[in-house]
Parts: sequence; C-alpha cells; structure tokens
Amino acid sequence: HPLLEDIAPDLAGVERLCVIPLAPFSVHVYRAAAEASFERFPAPPERLYAGPWGEEPALVAAHVRAIQAAVPSLEGHEIVLTAHSLPLAALRQGDPYCVQFEACARAVERALGRRCHIVYQSQGVGGGDWLGPGIEETLVSLAEVGAERVVVAPIGFLADHVETLYDLDVAAAEQARCLGLELVRVPALNTAPALIDALGAIARRTLGLADP
Repeated sequence: HPLLEDIAPDLAGVERLCVIPLAPFSVHVYRAAAEASFERFPAPPERLYAGPWGEEPALVAAHVRAIQAAVPSLEGHEIVLTAHSLPLAALRQGDPYCVQFEACARAVERALGRRCHIVYQSQGVGGGDWLGPGIEETLVSLAEVGAERVVVAPIGFLADHVETLYDLDVAAAEQARCLGLELVRVPALNTAPALIDALGAIARRTLGLADP
C-alpha cells in the first residue's frame, strides 16, 4: 500500500499524469497493471507513460558512479552486473526484459571502459527453466580461471531489498568466501541523487518539458 486506486482522491482535478514504472526493463508489465487500476477511477486523468528507460544516460551514469565509489580502482577486479532472472517461458512469449537489461548492462560496460559479466540471480522455485547464466555458476567459473576479486553491482535493482541483502550479501558472499574470492557488493542506487536526476529527466521528457 498505497495501491494505485488508493490515490484516486488525490488526483481530483489532475488533467495529465506522468507514470514512471520503477522497473526500467518491465515498463510494459506495470503499464498494463496501472491501466487496469485506472479503469476503476471515477474520472481518470490523461496518462502519459514513460517508455523503457534502462539506457537513460543519467541512470547509466548513476550506476557507473556507484561502482566507482565502491571500488575506486577496478584494476584486478572482475565486474559482475546482475539482475533478477526471469522464466524462459516469459521470454518465449516475447517479454523484452532480457534485451533491455543487457542493453543497460552494455551501456554501463562501455562507460566503465571495462569488460563486465552479465548474470542473473534470484531464480524462482516454481520449476521450469530460468534465464541465465546465474550468479552462482559465474562465481565458480571466475574462481576456476584464477580470479581473486569480484565486484558485484545489482544494476537490475533500483533499491536494496531481500534479493540483494540476502541473495548477494549473505548467499553470494558465503559462496565467494568458500571459493577464495574477495567479493565487493555495490549498493543499489536507493535514494542516490543521480537516480532522482534520472527520474526527473524521464518525467520531463515524457511530459514534453524542456530540461531546466
């Protein structure tokens, strides 16, 4: 809470509404859910939806800044960029999540000027095949080729929650320790000013407003 329909009274008199799903690679999913909620509004405003924004320059710059702040010198480190996995069944039905996340990751890679490993994590337990490679197998592969230090940046998550605080800070960290790897986990952007700048840029563009 609050659910979208809970804020209907707050939107009384609003004519145009900018909607930015806080999941840059799954905008289409949240747009469909939002539209279903707006159908229950007594007088819904005009909706302007932000498009996929994983390659937003300000967002890419924010990720790069977070990585460089966590590890000022990346020399001698392997860089792992991670996002939540997705069932392959969803991809076979045309979900663009994988393509959009990997485009974001490649943009971060170019900005860093360093090759990165693109991986997925937090696969579900409902069975079926999930998008990979997984972070677990990637850490094993890095250890096997003699890597010593690994930087894990969860660029697929805007905020820290159980899938970073446990899956990375506990499970992946323990696996890395057993493999003899030094693991540095980059925090998610959370309330970083650079993320707020990115959201502002997206809102202005969606609303057709000039940059300040």
